Amino acid sequence: MNTIYFNKNNIVLIDSSYYVFHRYFATYRWFSFQNIDVAVDDIVNNEVFITAFYKHINNDIKKICKKWNTSKDNIVFCVDCQRTDIWRNDIYDTYKATRVQKTNFNKKIFSIFSDYTNSLGFKYISQSRLEGDDVIYLTQKMAKTAIAAIAAIASVASDIKVIIITNDNDFLQLVDTQTLVYNMQFKELMKRGFNNPKVDLLFKAIYGDKSDNITKIGAGITKEKALMISNMTDEDREKYIKECGYEDKFRLNMKLISFENIPKEYTEIFYDNVKIIIE
Repeated sequence: MNTIYFNKNNIVLIDSSYYVFHRYFATYRWFSFQNIDVAVDDIVNNEVFITAFYKHINNDIKKICKKWNTSKDNIVFCVDCQRTDIWRNDIYDTYKATRVQKTNFNKKIFSIFSDYTNSLGFKYISQSRLEGDDVIYLTQKMAKTAIAAIAAIASVASDIKVIIITNDNDFLQLVDTQTLVYNMQFKELMKRGFNNPKVDLLFKAIYGDKSDNITKIGAGITKEKALMISNMTDEDREKYIKECGYEDKFRLNMKLISFENIPKEYTEIFYDNVKIIIE
């Protein structure tokens, strides 16, 4: 059992893979601006680079704590399983198949990051077959339940927020008064969408997601048409999609994109193995 203890400050869930890429390339760019050559193949043994990498991690954590009035104890890194093990591969064998690692990235930085943040006592949550996105979704769901329990005992509404740090628009479907989504530039991702979590989810399922190699539900789907379909009533949308022959593809895309469609067998394992306590 992985028991996660939070205090009554805001809770921050970080998309670990996103953060590592962000911090690595931000550090790499800084060296480039200084006209300092960095040998990518040996970057993990470059003491100057790694020292700068560590320094900026610490600075980022301080900024996060200040921005959201919280503490290091309320920050959790949510970690991906191996890409080949993602449950979505079972229903869509070309999921994320078009992603190519950049030539100036050294994936060994993940273990460097993990070792360092573990040494600082940061909290981690991961589970086999689940992406970090799935872990964030399930963790925020549990956190909100724990927050609601505290509010019920106190008989007053709680002002504890769950902040998700990522750059993935998939999380727009989770936005509400208690859940906020920001990237490391502290830009609110909600502003990219339609100010409606349901419409954001439907739009992505209809229009697809190139970054995950999820195609549109039909060849004639433009952004305008996708938004039009997303804004239909449920009954009209279902009828339209069926009449156009988009039904199977729409259903597949929703299974891939909607966090509510994470298979029950994996959510049950997660809930059996993770416990959240707010003290």
